[in-house]
Amino acid sequence: IFCEHESVLDDNFLSRLVSDGEFDNRLAELYFISALRNNGFSLEHKSNEGLDIWINDISGWGEFVCAHNTPEMERNSAINKTRKVNNNDTLLRITTVLKSKSNIIKRNLAKGLIHENEPVVLFLSTSLLIDPFPMNPEGDVCSFARALFPFSEPAVYVNVNTGEGKMSRKYQYGIPKKDVIVENDFFLNETNSLISAVVFSYCSIFYRYDNPTSLFKEGDDFIIFHNPLAQNPIQHGVIKCQQEYECEYEKNMSVTIRNIKA
Repeated sequence: IFCEHESVLDDNFLSRLVSDGEFDNRLAELYFISALRNNGFSLEHKSNEGLDIWINDISGWGEFVCAHNTPEMERNSAINKTRKVNNNDTLLRITTVLKSKSNIIKRNLAKGLIHENEPVVLFLSTSLLIDPFPMNPEGDVCSFARALFPFSEPAVYVNVNTGEGKMSRKYQYGIPKKDVIVENDFFLNETNSLISAVVFSYCSIFYRYDNPTSLFKEGDDFIIFHNPLAQNPIQHGVIKCQQEYECEYEKNMSVTIRNIKA
């Protein structure tokens, strides 16, 4: 796989692949590049500095990142002998990665390595997390949305007189996690407007398919959220995906999220 995509990788990719702490991150990058190419995208390696890949189809950048478990998450998983973790633990890992990458993008802008009129798409892999898969309650958005927008977990409200129920979410800025607050307003923060969209992926080089006998291909696991405050929005449907969320925000009023693939 490395040899197949070597032409669009950094010159030091191979040395980083075999260095401590970099192996999993580089495999995530290989999966994203393979998925984009398999879906017909034209990619270019601009420089060993700056963001990971230039995507000709959007005239913009792709930046790849992989969320890792904390030692505490690993210990708890070993003790409980389960692949399930507290949802807020997973959320904290995702939001931490998003914030870190946003800061890197701003530094690259200041250095002139990217420009203000160029879209940037973050590709975030959850494949290494203990519980990497999104929850998708019927009639509701997937759980990854909670890292981007300030609302709580879904709840069903029932009218006791009619027996009718509906699912909804309440506004919840900041999610408490022990001695920290998980920030969950990434897409409503104008300082992140350089990021056009976030693409979540739960597959990897080692685990590529939901079912080996299915027609599931690399990239079919993509879940895309478009940034409602994006400085350079990308066209809907340009990236093939499993779920794609159109997001609108009326400042200080409301957030509307619609899965246009539903």
